[in-house]
Amino acid sequence: LGGGAGAVPTGHALLRWGALVLAAGLVACRLTVRGRSAVAVIAAILAYGMAAQAAPVWSLPILASLGLLAMTQAGRRSTGWPTGAAGAGFAGVALLWALEPLAQWLGSALLSLVGEPMLVGDVPVPVDAVTRLAIPAAAGLFALWRGGALAKVAVRRAMIALLSVLAVAATHSLYKQLFHIADGAALVRLGLAERTLWEVLSLGAGWAIWRWRDRPLAALAGAGAAVAHGLWYSQIMLGPLVGPVAVGAWPVANLLLPAFAVLFAGIGVIERTVPFGQVIAGRLIGVARMILIVLFAYASLRQLFCGSLLAGTPVGGVESICVSVLAIGLAVGFLLWGIGSGRHDWRIGSLLLMLAAVAKVFLMDAAGLEGLLRIASFLALGFSLIGIGWLYSRFLRTGDGEVQA
Repeated sequence: LGGGAGAVPTGHALLRWGALVLAAGLVACRLTVRGRSAVAVIAAILAYGMAAQAAPVWSLPILASLGLLAMTQAGRRSTGWPTGAAGAGFAGVALLWALEPLAQWLGSALLSLVGEPMLVGDVPVPVDAVTRLAIPAAAGLFALWRGGALAKVAVRRAMIALLSVLAVAATHSLYKQLFHIADGAALVRLGLAERTLWEVLSLGAGWAIWRWRDRPLAALAGAGAAVAHGLWYSQIMLGPLVGPVAVGAWPVANLLLPAFAVLFAGIGVIERTVPFGQVIAGRLIGVARMILIVLFAYASLRQLFCGSLLAGTPVGGVESICVSVLAIGLAVGFLLWGIGSGRHDWRIGSLLLMLAAVAKVFLMDAAGLEGLLRIASFLALGFSLIGIGWLYSRFLRTGDGEVQA
């Protein structure tokens, strides 16, 4: 039943299993509706067993899926035979075939959440991904689409969730073959590109379903998955600022731009499709955008001084003062955007970033820099504070002459 070779000749095996299928069918004809459904499940499993005696191993999950599709189509005709129960039998066999590759993929995915890289050898091979995951998932979703209206809502939703996990596991396992990252060296070289493209595909799939079928929740799910994946894997666990991740040798024209751009795009889709808490969600999204801008600007500055690998290289004196100037410049930019858009949260973010820049200049640059670099750092800070004071007095003054908060 599971592909192991037996000593019985194929013809004898087919006769034995065929007799059991025939007997189950004859018994079912003499039973009530409930008993007939139970025997139909057994008959479907026996029919699969008969086919398994002669079919090659790789085709067995496909045969079970085809049986499910056949019962689904037959159920649309009034035949009197419990095709839904028989289809459930075939579906159970297909799910049993999917357990092993699904467990392999889930185990690797869970380990990746704690920083263990998910290499190409940690996912099901392409044959298993197609025959044991993708085809059963597609057959099950088709069966639910054609005949799932009779099932209870809770059962239907549970089956859709399970089959969606199978589809994601199959798609991701096949996607891993594209970059074929098999060791640590390849992970350093191609890891960020692989993760970024996966996030783009997730975001694009949700957006396409939204536009094609008018399903904003699909766009929200795709964007949420892309943003969560990008933040956790591409920034926190395996990000270029925390570990050996190559971003590219060219300034600006490197992987940092698409890696952060997909996060910005995902946040934009979430902002347009979030179904609740618009005010709170808008503020959180504004904070997320400010954090991403700061991280992207800092990572791009590091790339100018360090090259492709950002983490592990000490910060020099010139780079340190550039970081201070960058923070001050971003603070001014946040303030201008907050003034122009009337966003209070951006002005608060500008204030916090400027305070961080002031603290860095007095606590770090003053102690670690010497000569002209220290003077330049204090000059940049002084002129920036004067400019921010002028902006507040010029653009945020109310009618009675008081400055707004």
